Amino acid sequence: MSIDRRQFFLGTAAGLILPSYFQKALSFLDTRGVPLLDAPVQVAHTPYARKEFKDGGYQLLLDEIDFELSKVTLREHAIEYCGSPEDYVREMEGHDEEEKVNLDGYDWDECVDEETVIESINRYDFPWGAAYDYLEHLDFGVGLEGAEAVGDLRFYDGCCPGNDYLGVEAADEITLSLLQNRLNELRKDVQIVVL
Repeated sequence: MSIDRRQFFLGTAAGLILPSYFQKALSFLDTRGVPLLDAPVQVAHTPYARKEFKDGGYQLLLDEIDFELSKVTLREHAIEYCGSPEDYVREMEGHDEEEKVNLDGYDWDECVDEETVIESINRYDFPWGAAYDYLEHLDFGVGLEGAEAVGDLRFYDGCCPGNDYLGVEAADEITLSLLQNRLNELRKDVQIVVL
């Protein structure tokens, strides 16, 4: 479980948010009620910002708004995540690798439940995990703390014990504006869209 908070810093050096841009973003939000999201020249990825939280925060989803779990049979699940139905039975029943297993008693053509599918999917395959993966390694500027820090971007790798949520959340509209500005500076061809 970890939460990594990133902020942007006001200043005139490379990698910092210009105070004039910050004031422009604040003014834009005050007059129009939405974040300032300057579009890049071309768009390769679209992080969607979904207002999810009571405190006004936004969950970021990369390139997908809706995520539907596909129906998977037990046979497909066993092959995908264990290698074979035999290995699946060995794992489920605690058999040694060389032991012969009985495949009877399993309905290999029945769909597995949604919880099993969720638990076995790579966390980066979810749109919120993909956003984490994309943004996690980007340079957000100088890593200072203090009065010049603005915005609040949170990277979650497990919200609490027993939870494997992987995602990025922006605390507010200003954070979205500052993130879009930094992505443009890095020439990442990314356009944030608020849902």
